[in-house]
Amino acid sequence: MAWYVGSAYDDVYITAECLKQTEDDQEADGFRDCLYDITWSGAIGSNNSFDENGEVVGLSTGERTGDNQGYEVLGPAPLE
Repeated sequence: MAWYVGSAYDDVYITAECLKQTEDDQEADGFRDCLYDITWSGAIGSNNSFDENGEVVGLSTGERTGDNQGYEVLGPAPLE
């Protein structure tokens, strides 16, 4: 259950970041491209990004340890 709440928390911040970057809530292609280009650390873990299928890369299924520092956009997704 906690993972779902953490995922929703991260979803809100990722959405806000992509809306900020595209500066247009009607720009679907730009929003999609932002999702593929973003790397973040948040409630569900650190250094996460999306792959070409929209799946989260870097997600650990184990127990998260350490102090949660909140949401942070780390930069562009790594190129494969």
